Amino acid sequence: MAGEILSPVGGEEQLVAAVRSGADAVYFGTKALNARRNASNFGDGELEGSIRYCHERGVRVYITLNTLVCDDELELLRGEIVKVAEAGADAVILQDLACAAFAKNICPGLPLHASTQMAVHNAEGLRALRKLGFSRAVVARELSLSEIKLLHQEVPELELEVFVHGALCMSVSGACYMSSMIGGRSGNRGLCAQPCRLDFRTDSRDYALSLKDLCIIPHLKELEKIGVSSFKIEGRMKRPEYVAAATDACVKALHGEEPDLGVLRDVFSRGGFTEGYYTGKRNALMFGHRTREDAEASQAVIKSLRGLYSRERNSIPVDMLCLLQEDKSVLTVTCNDRSVTVSGEKPTPGTEHCISSEDVKKQLAKTGNTPFFPASIDARVGDGLRLSFSVINSMRRQALEEMARLMGEKPPREVSASWRADAPQALSRHREPSLRARFSSVSGAGDTSLFDRIILPADEILSDTRQLSRFGDKLIAELPHMIFPEYESRYRQKVREIGALGIRDIYCDNIGFSSFCLDEGFTVHGGYGLNITNSVSLAEYERMGISDAVLSFELSFERIASIAGSIPVGIIGYGYLPLMNYRSCPLRNEKGCGSCPGYGKVTDPKLNVFRVQCLERMYSVLYNCLPLYVGDIRLPETDFVLLWFTSEDARRADDIARAFTAGEKAGFERTRGLYRRELI
Repeated sequence: MAGEILSPVGGEEQLVAAVRSGADAVYFGTKALNARRNASNFGDGELEGSIRYCHERGVRVYITLNTLVCDDELELLRGEIVKVAEAGADAVILQDLACAAFAKNICPGLPLHASTQMAVHNAEGLRALRKLGFSRAVVARELSLSEIKLLHQEVPELELEVFVHGALCMSVSGACYMSSMIGGRSGNRGLCAQPCRLDFRTDSRDYALSLKDLCIIPHLKELEKIGVSSFKIEGRMKRPEYVAAATDACVKALHGEEPDLGVLRDVFSRGGFTEGYYTGKRNALMFGHRTREDAEASQAVIKSLRGLYSRERNSIPVDMLCLLQEDKSVLTVTCNDRSVTVSGEKPTPGTEHCISSEDVKKQLAKTGNTPFFPASIDARVGDGLRLSFSVINSMRRQALEEMARLMGEKPPREVSASWRADAPQALSRHREPSLRARFSSVSGAGDTSLFDRIILPADEILSDTRQLSRFGDKLIAELPHMIFPEYESRYRQKVREIGALGIRDIYCDNIGFSSFCLDEGFTVHGGYGLNITNSVSLAEYERMGISDAVLSFELSFERIASIAGSIPVGIIGYGYLPLMNYRSCPLRNEKGCGSCPGYGKVTDPKLNVFRVQCLERMYSVLYNCLPLYVGDIRLPETDFVLLWFTSEDARRADDIARAFTAGEKAGFERTRGLYRRELI
């Protein structure tokens, strides 16, 4: 397909603005289970009419069901998918594998698009999505042009959707837990409070976690050339004027015209725009925040943009054939494979004021405030005939209205509205779960007898294999949370080197390398980064072949207890939890990493200190300012508890493990995380 302009819609005004400004497709949510729950969105009575409005104008509709769901919401999920399928949506955008499983069973003909919240950022991720039945992936915003090109070359069967304009999250989408941990409002649940936009500081920078808005609209032709199918605009929480301006700029760019980036910047920006990810120049110039000057510029330009969507856009070509003969007047309108024929009053013979073919063409060309324009008009008029122009105009209106009705019809599609998911098989959980530990280094692992299994980074294992014998068959190799395309072949080789050492267990936090390692014959242990929050998602990962999984630490104990499945599950019981995983590090300066030692700190407005750790210059992790510790409270029944050690030395790790096993209170300031709170 040719490059598609995909515009954001948060409500009815934005929908009209997007369609009339030239969008090829729009994306919006229902009132539940979408990643912008604070937008107006579309209720039950509005959904079908909104989809029909778009289809009548040749615009595709993708519905966002792109949040994590919990077991108590699975029936709500089922109902939402039934509504979306029956309303005639062209695709659903999903994050949770439970949503994909429900959609495939309820409506097999409904295309699945992988949301950017799935954090798919490499070719192995795309291959995994293909196996799961997805037809398109919204790839991570952190990718460069060369990386996107490589992904399309490696997996050409899957359509790629790329964000080309709008806000940039500091963290890779789907790998951010800051809003939930700080305020209980999860970005993975559509209620991000954007704490990163506050004035976090490093030693040399303020607003150190706030990025400028993305704008790579001038590069659309370049993206189209390398195989990108869809150009996505961020902004379902934005005003209709913003939607219109960004959509219009994309239309101009794809037609080889120069988009007015100055107007686009005025309508909304955070100190300007950045192309840092696209070009691979990830430095301090990417950072910016919303200023008073930015807000004033927006107010000044808003009114001037309303003309972009004040009337219908004549964007759908039709062919017209009008026959006027003594016994009939007939108009046939054709659009692609659809055809409409209408009849009018019979002409009358006469010698004066006879109608000509040019007269007919002139009237038929007046498609006016409709979505159509005449690609061709053929008028065949007999000699000496009289007919009122109003008859021609009436036939034109009637034919175009009927054509719009035909275009707005729902696609033929089977919907199993009564389908219910089978109850997952419940595995007997352990009142006394086994204890596992994750260490960042071999030297950080002290008394190995305290733990049933031990996780070490693959890079750490390969850097010094002499000490591995002391871990025996307890050892699990950990792959990085993020493996971007430029590192992908390197980590495929490292996985094979791990296998050559006799290690057959691997811990994975992303779906792509989970699938790759399974194909390579490893036992795969799913990490917290898989964001498993319900029994159906757990069952889907089990179906892939994963042997056990760490559940999302965004879940409460009550919801953890409700998860059933036939593979072991565990929770994180201690650790400085990773709040963000990002590729644009706040410690970088204008020239890049420089002499940075690979670690540093960020301070929030309340002077809490958050540690930053770089992973081989691939990406950085921001850790919570306080460690999680729940060794002194009653835990839900799970199969194992994982202690997540990062900066602790071996002695401290042993002390914490012994205190945890004994049920002792923490001798340090700690947090319970979200285990005692209900995530919204």
